[in-house]
Amino acid sequence: MRGPWASLAVAIGLLCPSFVSAYFPLLERADNSSTPASTNSSTFVFHYGNPGSVDTGNFTFTIAVNPVTRNTWFRLAAPSDYSYVAVGTGAQMKDSTMFIFYEGAKPDDWQMSIRNGHGNVEPIANKSMSMNRVEVNNDPHPNGIRDGYYYAAWHCLNCADQIGINPTSKNQGFIWALGPPGHSPRSNDVEAPLRMHRGHGYFGLDMTKAVGKEMPPLGTASEGVVTQNNKLTLDHDAGSPGHAAVMGLAFVVVFPLGVLALRVLDKVKLHMVFQSIGLLLVLLGFGSGLYISRVYNRSKGYNTAHQIIGLIVVFIVITQWVLGFLHHRTFVKTQRPTAMIKPHKWILGPLVMLLGLVNGGLGFRLAVNPAFNLIYAPLVIAMLILMSVALALKRVFGNRRRKVNPPMFGGEAPNVPYDPPQGGYAPAPYGSGPATYGSGPTPYAADSNYAYSNRSDIALHTMGDPPAYSTQPTKPRDVI
Repeated sequence: MRGPWASLAVAIGLLCPSFVSAYFPLLERADNSSTPASTNSSTFVFHYGNPGSVDTGNFTFTIAVNPVTRNTWFRLAAPSDYSYVAVGTGAQMKDSTMFIFYEGAKPDDWQMSIRNGHGNVEPIANKSMSMNRVEVNNDPHPNGIRDGYYYAAWHCLNCADQIGINPTSKNQGFIWALGPPGHSPRSNDVEAPLRMHRGHGYFGLDMTKAVGKEMPPLGTASEGVVTQNNKLTLDHDAGSPGHAAVMGLAFVVVFPLGVLALRVLDKVKLHMVFQSIGLLLVLLGFGSGLYISRVYNRSKGYNTAHQIIGLIVVFIVITQWVLGFLHHRTFVKTQRPTAMIKPHKWILGPLVMLLGLVNGGLGFRLAVNPAFNLIYAPLVIAMLILMSVALALKRVFGNRRRKVNPPMFGGEAPNVPYDPPQGGYAPAPYGSGPATYGSGPTPYAADSNYAYSNRSDIALHTMGDPPAYSTQPTKPRDVI
């Protein structure tokens, strides 16, 4: 295609790139080439640690754009130690189109997820946009995961404008990020859950130098146009670890100590202190959980098992504290157990501990951090063993002690026979004779006038008739 026809095709292409794709396939033939050529491109290289593993940089991103058809080619190399690596268009996450790579179902291959940013939250997968993986002949950096690096080459048709790339910009903005190590979803699902990135950065590229019609080679500091930025902003995800810490502290440490304070040490006030601290920790964890749920796609609907059980646990903890407080206040006044003690002690208490401990394990799975259950489960088992041993020892040694005072939280007083004091006053059983003082004889023993009589000896007939109901009572004499 030469002469005026070529000029006409270029003019039409500038006005309607899709028309060129449909009616001038010869112009696209070079775009679909699978052999790398010395095409123009722009490259970003980030150096850190020990550069040199991927040519001269650890994170390398290369791009080429056909300004006529808006077809775009991408290449990326980044350490596979991170759970994912990502690069996106624009200067911030909001309205950015991101290309995110993580380990797929096969450990030696990656899965790409195209996502749209909506602020500083987990981006949402864009299933309507398609990208083509490009395999290049004799490529020194073919697609896959090997030697500790992701290698990716992909291509999209007529997509430059759609993803926010301006081929005429001399400072096209891009963002990039590295996911936290050890949290790879290992999935081929484009909506696989991700955790907050460990670090992120920004760079700009001169797109007027990135004019090309085919897949460029992976750029280096000595090949292609290079823009470097040696600053990486480290991120600290305090929300998820903080939520796990306060909830774990409440159910693995504080609440069990509150139980032992009452059941082993018989310290009611100490029991109330521990349970009040546990309630505050649960409320703090509840607030942090609500915040975290808004950040990740998997939790925005509040419909996961961890979230549903968590809401139930918070409600029971509050109810349990209120019942315990009301029961204790009533018992202090009446010295009698109330109807609130049974659900407080035998129903809600064990139930909330069981749900809280199980929900901790579910939380680590929801946070894409199931490996932490290998630490959490032994801690829970150790806590349960220690509590069981302490309660068993209390029962064994407690049965050897006779308690006269009734227990603080209800129950019946022990049936202990009365032991009369030695040397003091000891009343005799009714009708059996005079009382004795101590163990010696009494001065009244020989005097029959002081002898006690049986009730049958009382002459009731000598007491006279009772006063008539109509008789007015005698007015008492005024006190002078």
